[in-house]
Amino acid sequence: FEMAAVIARVLERTALQPAWKRRERPIRKGVTFVPRDGVRVRLTGPPTRG
Repeated sequence: FEMAAVIARVLERTALQPAWKRRERPIRKGVTFVPRDGVRVRLTGPPTRG
């Protein structure tokens, strides 16, 4: 539980973009759609203050 809270806090304060310009193929996983092969992202800006 603690790590999920830490990750959520970090992600809400950063700007992420896909590492590649190619479109990812989605697949259905449960009730959501996720990238078929996973996805790499890069941090594009500094963490915001908050």
